[in-house]
Formats: sequence, C-alpha cells, structure tokens
Amino acid sequence: MKTPIRVLLACLFGLTLLLSACAAQQSAESPASLRPALPTASVPPLESVDAAIQRWKDSDNLRYYLKVDEKTSQRLRRLHIVVDAGQVRAALVQEQSADGWGELTSLPFAQAEKYTVDGLLARVRRDTLGAGPAPVNLKVVFDQDTGVPLVINAEGMPSYTPDGQVQLNREFGYTITAEIAALLEDTSGNQSGIWLELAQGNGPQNRCDHLYIFQDGASFYTDDCRQTSLPLQLPAARMEELQALSAQFSTLEEQQRDKNEYRRLFIQGSGQAPADEVQVQAAWALTEQLYDLLSYPLGAGVTLIFTQDEQVFGAEMLRQTVQPARIAVRPPLYGAAVSTDEQYLALSDSGGLQAINPDTGAKNTLLIAPQDDSYYRPLGWNTAGQLLVEQVFADGSLRLGWVSIQESAWHDLPLPPGAKSYACYSGAAWSPDGLQVAVTAFGEEAQDCGGFSGLALVDVAGGNVSLVPGVAAAAHPAWSADGSWLAFSMPESDARRVYVVHPSGGGLAPVSANSRGRADWPVWTPQGTLLYAVQEAPAEENGLYRYDLGGGEAALLIPGAALQPVSVSPDGEFLLYRAADVQRVWSFLREEDMDVTLQQEAGFAGWLTPPPQQ
Repeated sequence: MKTPIRVLLACLFGLTLLLSACAAQQSAESPASLRPALPTASVPPLESVDAAIQRWKDSDNLRYYLKVDEKTSQRLRRLHIVVDAGQVRAALVQEQSADGWGELTSLPFAQAEKYTVDGLLARVRRDTLGAGPAPVNLKVVFDQDTGVPLVINAEGMPSYTPDGQVQLNREFGYTITAEIAALLEDTSGNQSGIWLELAQGNGPQNRCDHLYIFQDGASFYTDDCRQTSLPLQLPAARMEELQALSAQFSTLEEQQRDKNEYRRLFIQGSGQAPADEVQVQAAWALTEQLYDLLSYPLGAGVTLIFTQDEQVFGAEMLRQTVQPARIAVRPPLYGAAVSTDEQYLALSDSGGLQAINPDTGAKNTLLIAPQDDSYYRPLGWNTAGQLLVEQVFADGSLRLGWVSIQESAWHDLPLPPGAKSYACYSGAAWSPDGLQVAVTAFGEEAQDCGGFSGLALVDVAGGNVSLVPGVAAAAHPAWSADGSWLAFSMPESDARRVYVVHPSGGGLAPVSANSRGRADWPVWTPQGTLLYAVQEAPAEENGLYRYDLGGGEAALLIPGAALQPVSVSPDGEFLLYRAADVQRVWSFLREEDMDVTLQQEAGFAGWLTPPPQQ
C-alpha cells in the first residue's frame, strides 16, 4: 500500500504545480478587456474644436504677440511669443518663484512652436481625440471670433501601465491661459516711409524687439515681450551717417536665423546697385549703434533742477522739456541745492534758508533770514543731511558754515591754522563719505582776505584742518566718486593746469597737458572719468576734455573757446556745461547736445533720478 500512496501523492503534487503554472500563464495572458473599466475622458465635441481651428485659419493672422501662462504639477511659467509671417520670431520664457516672475530667457524656436496659436489648437485636438500621452478631462474656452483657445484645462485621468497597474497620470495635467495681441510695431502711425527696419528675437541678449527708422528721421522702438515702446528722433549726426551709408546701394535685405536666434535688417537705399558684402557689414555695424541709441529710454526719470528768473525749474531729459516747479519763492531767490538722497531741496530766498520736500511740498526752516542785509547761498549737501552754506554780506565779504536737517543752527566751518576767514576761498566740496570738506584758496587774493592759500581738508566733526602739501594755491576742488582722488586747478608760470592728488597728499600730478591758457573747473563722472575745460589757449586746444586716470590720456570731448563743465548727472548720462552765453546739456551716449538750453546766469541746483530697481 505504501507505493501506490507515494505515487498518488507525487501525481497530486505535480498536478498542483501544473495548475499553478497554467493559472499564472492565463493571468499574464488575460486580455485588457477583463480589467476593471476606468472613467471615460470628458472632452469637447470634435466638431467644436475643428470649428475653432477653421475660424483661426479664416482669420489669416500671421503676425501677432501671444502671452501664455502654463501651469503644471511641477511649475508655473510664462511664455512670450512673437509670430511674424507665420513663423516664430521671438520666444522668451520666465519662471515664477516666491519672489515673483524671474528673468526673461530665450526659448528654442522648436519648443515655442508648440505654444503658438496653431500649436495650442493642435494640442487641443490631440487631447480631444485621446491621442496624447495620457487620457485627460479637457475644458476649453475659445474666442468666438478668432478661434483662439483662451483657456485650456486638462486634468490627467487614471490609466493602466503595461504590467496592468493603475497610474493616476497627474503629471500630464496642465492649465493654459493665453492672451493674443497685435504687434506693437504695427501701431507707429508714421506714414513717411520706412528707411531702416530691424527685427530681432532671442540670442544671447534675450531680444524680442523691433526698430523702425522712418524717412523723416523719427524712430519707433518696440519690445512686445516686455510691453514697451519708445518713439525718438534720430540724432542729426547719426542721420548723416545713415544717409551716407544708404546712398551706396539701392536696397539691403539681410536675414539671419538659426534654432535659437533671429535677426532681419532692411535698409531703403538711394543708390543704384545692390549692397555688396562690405556694405552689408558696415550696415550691421551702424545699425548696432543706432539700436543702442534708439532702444534706450535716455534720460527716463532724470530731471535737471535749476533756478532762473526767481523760479525753480525742472528740465526733463527724456522728453527734453522745461517746466517750472510748483515751489513758492519769495524773491529774490539766492540759490537752491538738491540733497544727495533727493529727499530735500534747499532753497534760499528773502524768507531765509529752507529744506523743502519735493514730493509733498513740506518745508523745514533751516535758517531764518538775517537782519543785516546778508543772505545765505546753499552750496551742497553731504550724505548725512548736512548742508554747506555760504553767508554773503552786503560789503561782499562772506563766511562758510553748515546746517543740518536734524538741527536748524549755523555751524562755522573750522579754519586752517593762521587763517582769519574763508572770505576769499575759491571753492568747497564735501567728500563722498560726508566727513570732510575740501576748501581751496588762491594765492595773493586769499592772503589779502586774511585767509589761507592752497588746498585744505576740514574734518567737520573733529574740527581739525590740514593743508595738502605741495599745493601753494588752488581752485575748484572736486572729489572722485570713491573719494580716492581730489582734482583742482593750480597756477604755474605761464598757465593754469588741472592736478589730482590723494587726500593723504600722495600722488600729486598734473592732468592737463596745456602749456598756455587756463585748464580749470574739474568735474568727475560716477565712473571715475575726469572732465575739465581749457580756455585762453591756442584755438585748436580750447574745449572740454575727458581724462582717464587708468590710461593717463586726455581726449578732446567738445571743442570751443569758452566752455566750462558744471555737473554730471548721477547716472553718468549727461553733462551740464556753460558755453558762451548759455548752458547746455551734453549726452555722452548720443555724443551731442540735448534740446535743453539754460540761460548763462541760471543756477544749478541738482539732479532728480529714478529710484533704484528693487
């Protein structure tokens, strides 16, 4: 009996293994139809989608700007796309973080194609047909006139993986909102004819812009991705350059395109033959210069403040217009000065010396009007809210002192050893850190006034005064922006020259190379370039010069016989200077005067500039 039982057990065991294997094979090979059914996708009728696509095709819109916000489970980003002649011309993208939208960066054109109107419509149709990477519930809002999908909401639905597992597919859900608009460049309204046209997209500069220059010299710059437009006039000197170039050929049309950059240049010429390669290269070079000039809102937010005809005026640099400020003055007006933080305007009139808030008009009396027929003249503020002041007496004598916002009281400026007054000083200026005042006096004139001669550094807080060695007489001190240099003029045997020196007394050296005449009135730019004027020298040497301390070379900036620098704007863009019987504003970028002219006797008060970017 034992043998049959063993045989029976072995057969039963083998049958069990065989049945298990068969069951496993049957399970692995079971058709999908045996799996539990999943929810059916809810999508718009295909007829509605196709009708929207047809409306878009019928609109024949091949030029537009599209802003697309795309939200997925991983990120939220904004795409800016410019389509021209049916092709993507520019595509920039920015990501949103806790700090807001980030910087605009270039998006490859192949990726951007998926977000054009045609690309979005194709995506809607694909998801409606269920041909996407996963089934989705789809909701779409179409513009009823154009067919543009304004809102697309796709919610990922569950599906089976190849091994029979259910996955939720949330990563395939997305929400898109789209805004479409005409290109800004199509809104110029200028009918004088196109002279030059430059269109750009992407590239290392993340461009999305367009520039027109018209036959009348007007220009129109636009940037759809940043929603800016700028109408300007081509400077006369640059217009002559463009005329000379375009006279060499009939027309010039150049287009450059790769997977991530686009540039197109058109110039209407007045010549006979097509442009050759040399002329094409020259055209691109000049166009880059014109682009720099006309795509930049030169002077935006920068206002020159000055006094004239018993009033305070503001000259706005962007529009180059002059308007009186709404500040009440009790004539006579003796002077005004804008504080370094631009929070106050010191104004001296017959009512005394006041600090006025330019925004609110609130007034703070610093010094009441003297009763001895003298008056105050504000000279300049330091960073601590202290104002250097000159008191001028009826007999022409004067004294130097300072007042502050914190306490409305006169403080005499400490005198150099042996000096009795500053009555014949020839210039004074705060150091950039506001701790010292540089005061100059000029030779025998100073001695006649009981003063000193040379260059003195006054420690306002400590009351100490030191004379810079090697400077016997000086005038018009000017501090460099970093406080490491002082510039001034100093007489020599046959000329007056501009010198520089460290506040410590080291590095004393001449800057101007004139052997005759007068080099004087040094002014620093914020970037550390020194400007000065040369007068009374041979005609070809007179003018305004710029000097680079690093290179050690001076270059003539503006030729002229009676020029004098006054002030450089805090952004380094503009120079106010005297020229014979007027004052003008020079643009360093344009290399020409702005359309702003002041009277010779106008008093410089300061600059107002845009607030820093946060």
